[in-house]
Amino acid sequence: MKGILAHPFIKGSAVMFAGTMLANVLAYFYHLVVGRMLGPAGYGELAAILSIFYILNSPSIVIQNILVRFFSQLKAKKDFGQAKRLFLRITRLISIALILLGVILLPFVSGIASFLQIADRMYLVWLYLMFASFVFGIVNVSVLQAFQQFAAIALINPLSGVLRLGLGTVGAFFGVGWTLVSGVVAGFISLADDSIFFWV
Repeated sequence: MKGILAHPFIKGSAVMFAGTMLANVLAYFYHLVVGRMLGPAGYGELAAILSIFYILNSPSIVIQNILVRFFSQLKAKKDFGQAKRLFLRITRLISIALILLGVILLPFVSGIASFLQIADRMYLVWLYLMFASFVFGIVNVSVLQAFQQFAAIALINPLSGVLRLGLGTVGAFFGVGWTLVSGVVAGFISLADDSIFFWV
């Protein structure tokens, strides 16, 4: 039993599980606090906007698993230089893809806002920036996971939750728009934290 518990995979899984559960608790409190502050109408609008976010993020698990596989192979070969080159190449491709996707979706912003009864079309712009920060974060987390930096991942998730909860609480005082802006800020701060863990 001691040997099993001391195995790096078991220890890493336990650490990640604990970090993920803490992040889920923080996410619950985020919706609880923000929902109370925005009221039924405001939170309903926010929920409709976030539903698009969840749809856009649906392929993220597949992409993350693919990236973990490639980075794991490079780690096994101890080819760290190639791993960094792959990281930079993927980041560049994602940047181009996000710009192109933004240009494609731009003409549909008014229609989507009208369909979801969203008062301000800028809400969708903030949503897209949140999505962009999340996609970049997938690459960083994939590298950390492939290199078995489970403690770093377990720390990043709760930190992101704390940022989102804290900034979201402040933003909710000023309405749905500022709540989304706070989500954008929290997303890019979390992305910076991920990058620090990666390069360190």
